[in-house]
Amino acid sequence: SKLTKSKTHIPKNNPCLSWDELPELLDDLNKNRGKGSPVVIAAIKFDILTFVRVGSLVPMKWDELDYEEDLWTIPAERMKGRTRKRKEHLVPLTDPIKSLLEYIRQFNGEEDYVFWSPRGRAKPHIDESALNQHLKDNLGYKGRQTAHGLRRLPATAGQDVLGFPYEIIDRQLAHAIGDKVRQAYDKSQALKERRAFMDAWCDALVSHGLKV
Repeated sequence: SKLTKSKTHIPKNNPCLSWDELPELLDDLNKNRGKGSPVVIAAIKFDILTFVRVGSLVPMKWDELDYEEDLWTIPAERMKGRTRKRKEHLVPLTDPIKSLLEYIRQFNGEEDYVFWSPRGRAKPHIDESALNQHLKDNLGYKGRQTAHGLRRLPATAGQDVLGFPYEIIDRQLAHAIGDKVRQAYDKSQALKERRAFMDAWCDALVSHGLKV
């Protein structure tokens, strides 16, 4: 019989550091050892904090942020999946995420896009490839860490280090929960639990060495 792929399957070409190895990368980013542009460094840090797909991250706009509700709403059209089944995704804004946003606002606050870049040619924001390029070419993490591979971190450390149930982490990863019947009838967001996880996750990253 054919083996079915796990929901958490990430191709082997998207490696990820272990939780214990992560401080090395955080230190490299904090000290900008690869001499990257501030917007690319900020995008990688933002990706570590939020673990959203890079294609959803780099076109982020300031008007997607709701500071009253402390939420970032990613429009459905930027989410992965079949067009008609895509739905918007909510990312709770934690204190470290808001601190990083305030830092980015210093140089991109007047732009529509959070990760606007003057180097953008085809697009008004950094290219999706910029994060991987910096990790691989400038920081020397080829074969060790990709931007998409960062999504593995909360899936493992969120359970092993922080003790959160996988279903909550899975929801924040924007994976479909349960079988087709459950997906059709269960419209719950579990936002309170997801917010608790995001608070714990971001605080743990700061304790682990991330500077925002």
